[in-house]
Amino acid sequence: MDHSCDTNEITTAAGSIAHVNFNKWWVFQICHLRNKSHIHVKEEDNLPDPIESFDDLVTRYGISEQLRANITYTQPTPVQMQALPALLEKRELLALAPTGSGKTAAFVIPLLHHLEQKRQQQQLQAIILVPTRELAKQIYREVDKLCVGLEVFPHLLQSTEEVPPCVSIFTLVLQLGVVLLHLELVVSLFLKNFILLSYTKQMGDVPDLLVTTPNRLVYLLNQTPCSLNMAKVKWLVVDECDKLFEAKHENSFRSQLATIYKACCGKNIRRALFSATYMAEVETWTQQYLNSPAVFYIGQKNFAVSTVKQEVLFCGQDSGKELAMEQLIAGGYTAPILVFVNTRARAYAVYRFVRTLEPKAKCFHSHLKEHERDAIMEQFADQKIPILVTTDIFSWGMDFDISLVVNYDVPHSLRTYVNRIGRFLVLSQCSNMFTRVKKYINQAS
Repeated sequence: MDHSCDTNEITTAAGSIAHVNFNKWWVFQICHLRNKSHIHVKEEDNLPDPIESFDDLVTRYGISEQLRANITYTQPTPVQMQALPALLEKRELLALAPTGSGKTAAFVIPLLHHLEQKRQQQQLQAIILVPTRELAKQIYREVDKLCVGLEVFPHLLQSTEEVPPCVSIFTLVLQLGVVLLHLELVVSLFLKNFILLSYTKQMGDVPDLLVTTPNRLVYLLNQTPCSLNMAKVKWLVVDECDKLFEAKHENSFRSQLATIYKACCGKNIRRALFSATYMAEVETWTQQYLNSPAVFYIGQKNFAVSTVKQEVLFCGQDSGKELAMEQLIAGGYTAPILVFVNTRARAYAVYRFVRTLEPKAKCFHSHLKEHERDAIMEQFADQKIPILVTTDIFSWGMDFDISLVVNYDVPHSLRTYVNRIGRFLVLSQCSNMFTRVKKYINQAS
């Protein structure tokens, strides 16, 4: 419908002539659609109209038949309704939406469309940054599904630790050579280049789209010579951006993001930030450094959704928390359960206790080796682990079917709490779900 005109004449059922301002009528319809979907926008951002079905992507933006066929979801979620047209029109944006609301598809579909339209051989064109390895793998699986049959080459950047087994043996030989021949510098340079070659060889041909954590990408950027050219990157998407903006100390996510942002120096770069929680600092940064960014959010900022039932148990000290856990497990429970703690040391301590109640319980944190983390993730997804004690590494963007979240330690911020209980919000179950959250706190708190 052309809603650019001001007034048209229509014939009513009674046969009389009525004058209708279609422009005002259309604005009213769009406002009604956004209100119904809890999409909150700023009028001055002049965001494009939201879509109502994925077929609108074909009629309005001309996405390919193959890409449309790869989209197997029934209806777009609110964040997809607004983010898809914004990114397809190459707007820079900050989008806030709950975990499990479909943010991944909201940025992957536009990226694949733009890459499919103007693919450049042997040229990295898009980067998706996420805070954890597990989330990177989850997003890459979604990218892989959506780019079936497209001439787009995505890649998941693997760990710098993933070098061939011969490296460890070779390192011992070289270290012995250092002791015997005092060739520290030569050996150091040789080994560094050997590991870098093993790392960059994973990619083979230069991919169109790279999914990675910041530290892995910064590792490559800091090599001499640099093994990755990001000067012509067209898109930089940052998922769970509130986590990446948190710390300001050296080697933090924030400093790594600054390095990557500087490396993406092309004049036509477009950036998009997605998050489940709101940080005023992120919005300020967005307004300062992005080009006429659009900001919108779904629902209420930093609020838990009404479909999650929350309970508070006053347990005193750790002995009270242990008693509450004993009662929970002894009373019968529905697996799987996530038990959140604040530190790695606490994770080990609570895990040792929980294992006495449930022998199949596991512990998850960032200091585990990657193959150990992968094994736990796979077992947890298959519901072979009934109780998982974890740090907040598990609270950032991971989608699993969870029956209960226990905040064994009080989270340090409201945003962390919202992210923790957001583990419930798996998209496929949002229609008729009523789940529980138990929050164990000290009376002194």
